[in-house]
Amino acid sequence: WTTLYSLFKEIDADLLKENLGIIFEEQLNRLTKLQGKASGQYNLPIEISKFLIDIVNLPDTCTVYNPFAGTGSLGLYLKENQFYLAQEHNLVTYTIALLRAIAHNRLQKAYVFNQNSLKEWGFKSLDNKPETKGFFDKFDLVFATPPFNAPLKGIEGEYGQIRTLEQFSIENGLKVLKSTGKLIAIVSPGFLSSSSVPEQCLREHLVRNDLLDTVILCPGGLLSHTSIRFAIIVINKEKKKKGVYRFIDAGKYVINISRQERKLNTEELIDVFKGEEDSD
Repeated sequence: WTTLYSLFKEIDADLLKENLGIIFEEQLNRLTKLQGKASGQYNLPIEISKFLIDIVNLPDTCTVYNPFAGTGSLGLYLKENQFYLAQEHNLVTYTIALLRAIAHNRLQKAYVFNQNSLKEWGFKSLDNKPETKGFFDKFDLVFATPPFNAPLKGIEGEYGQIRTLEQFSIENGLKVLKSTGKLIAIVSPGFLSSSSVPEQCLREHLVRNDLLDTVILCPGGLLSHTSIRFAIIVINKEKKKKGVYRFIDAGKYVINISRQERKLNTEELIDVFKGEEDSD
């Protein structure tokens, strides 16, 4: 204990404070690799989080709602006056997200709640309190990463019974978006081709009302908790190009770090998304 105390005593407090975010990310990354599927389910790779923030072009002052937030990586890349409102049901994961916000000095603009997004969608209980009335009403961005293919029962939606958290997130996310808002959902490929009538109707609604902006198809191996492919759906209530839907194959923009690790080449993918290169 004496040796350990001496080591901590020698640490420069100012230097530690300045680099605490970097240290935290390094340790979290090591923990994720060590535990593999046991921890990765809740830890979205930081390059994907940063990419998603880059492509939505948020206003300088805005509110971002992140249900099923996991360890809260999305909140790390917001600007000073962009409020981050996150929900995570798992207590351990919520604690990591909270500590992460502290390490990155984001607590003034980042609010992480230990809540079940399914039951507290859009912070409905907080919005009824006088001191927070209206603050949780509508959001500039809803970002959802619900568990893939998680089954639901007994929840009625606009198009019949809601059967998955992916369907729930998109259908209910639209309801809490501002008129100029955007929604990003990370879903399994099955959601894009499901023969379920309610999910088909939801997809038709997105196209018919010109809400669908982009679908990015991602290869397997990018997420630490699963090797399956996934899709990033971008919904935009204020599209610049009406009637245009983009489908991007992100498999062309993958960097193979090792046999077990792959990452997106987000710089090239951002160029494609913004139309600076041909995505075909």
